[in-house]
Amino acid sequence: NAEVRQDDGGYGGAAVRLTRTGEPFDLGVTLGRTRQSLPYYVADFRAATLTAVHPFVSFAAVDGEVVWAGATWRTELALSRGVPMTSNMASRVDATVMEWVGAVEFFPGGKSTRVNLQLQARRAKTDEPVLELRRYVGLNGEIETTFAQAGWKLGLQFASGLSVHDLYLGPKLTYTGWEPHEVYLAVHQFKGNERTLGGFYADHDLVALGWKTRF
Repeated sequence: NAEVRQDDGGYGGAAVRLTRTGEPFDLGVTLGRTRQSLPYYVADFRAATLTAVHPFVSFAAVDGEVVWAGATWRTELALSRGVPMTSNMASRVDATVMEWVGAVEFFPGGKSTRVNLQLQARRAKTDEPVLELRRYVGLNGEIETTFAQAGWKLGLQFASGLSVHDLYLGPKLTYTGWEPHEVYLAVHQFKGNERTLGGFYADHDLVALGWKTRF
């Protein structure tokens, strides 16, 4: 029953990125202090309000990419300070978060099938217990292929928690033979423990029939 408010908070911060491209690998370093893109909701029980804020987060990250053994390999490691989390008493707690992701993309059996897999790990350090998960390891990705002389496209997006039960499945069938139009049928299914994405959307599965075109 709370009233939801929005606090834009002013300017968005700044960041700098340095990259090196070429053989044998690409490398990038990023430093910044910017506002978190996803809102954090500050609860005020006396006023019965939830205020969406975008607090500043300081971060440093290094990423790399290399093509090897017929596949493209990518990785990134990031450290963020000032990430907002919620204590058991519903007050805001600033956390230090370490995040890592490793990815591989390849085309098995030719160019009509594409596979992209990502392994991710996240660890948050706080001074007191919080409602959010402080440790998470998961696997996500996308598989896509074409058939019937590329007139049809079949894909699957998925995400699965390895440290907790957390599952998302998103199959999609697309007819592409009616250029520049596409007609698709997609399913989004979630299932998981509490405090996970699959748990949050567990009762919100979706079937979509859509039309996409280009002008």
